[in-house]
Amino acid sequence: MLKPTLALVFFLGFGGFFVFGGFQSATLELHRSAAGGVDGTLTRSHFFGLYTVSTELRTIRRAVIDTGTSHPRPGIALVVSGVALESDSGKTRIFSGLSNVDEAYKREIARTVNQYLSGRDNRSFQETFTIRNMFGWVGLPFLLVGIYGALMWPISTVRARRVARENP
Repeated sequence: MLKPTLALVFFLGFGGFFVFGGFQSATLELHRSAAGGVDGTLTRSHFFGLYTVSTELRTIRRAVIDTGTSHPRPGIALVVSGVALESDSGKTRIFSGLSNVDEAYKREIARTVNQYLSGRDNRSFQETFTIRNMFGWVGLPFLLVGIYGALMWPISTVRARRVARENP
């Protein structure tokens, strides 16, 4: 009983982690106030829309390519970059987690947002940015096998009990 449980936890956890970071979309809704400041809402969606998080942003100044490092072990540094919005509340990343979005797409997102922020013509801006990258595609089969296993486990348990009752 322990081995199937561990297998399900592995498949659901491993697959879920990669699908969470690899398949996500971000909807950015910006509104220009009468005073000229730009406020907005960033809504991130994971697991094909099943999990959504919204963040309110006040006085957005610009979109930048934010580069930082993480140190998983002493002596090893990973360079991580992503598109971030600079506002009164600090830097807010458009996509969450580690993701291998190509640099051209990051620059395109930053350019698109900065064009709206620097222009005075439009009162509102709404755009959805989507990534479907290698991380998500690697995790998807694991997640599907885990879901299949979780759904089939009760059925196989009922069958096994029925067979055990019929053949004492």
